[in-house]
Amino acid sequence: MPAASARATSECARRAEDRILHYLITEGGADGAVTLAGPLADWAGELGLQPESLYRALARLRAEARIEGEGNTLRIRQAK
Repeated sequence: MPAASARATSECARRAEDRILHYLITEGGADGAVTLAGPLADWAGELGLQPESLYRALARLRAEARIEGEGNTLRIRQAK
């Protein structure tokens, strides 16, 4: 992959993660959790992302232990 393409891909990934984190911060309840009303593909559309981009960004955020959750409930992990 050419360097410019790799940078663009990395930048797009960060933007997807930023959109997810922003949504969780602004829409989270008192416990910081967000329960999605529909499927992830619908949420991707709300965030302006393709479903595949959302799935990859969620996987990265989980792997980095920045978010947690089960089913349709997600939350930002609190620093310990």
